[in-house]
Amino acid sequence: MQHYSDRSGAAMRGRRSVVCEGLDLALERLPQALAEKLGPGLAERAAAGAAAGYQRAAAAAAESMRNDLAFAL
Repeated sequence: MQHYSDRSGAAMRGRRSVVCEGLDLALERLPQALAEKLGPGLAERAAAGAAAGYQRAAAAAAESMRNDLAFAL
């Protein structure tokens, strides 16, 4: 079995990009008490919050790379 870092490195080289973004919510693994406390609609709220967070992180990474590239040229 190949290690995650080997797979992600190969993917980055293959795509010629260092931006890596993912969303993997396993809400069924939450403790039952926590899931009940968070209430109905948890999956939808969690997915929306995670997607927004990933989008902000990807935008910041792209901006940083753009600035680095501009500086290098």
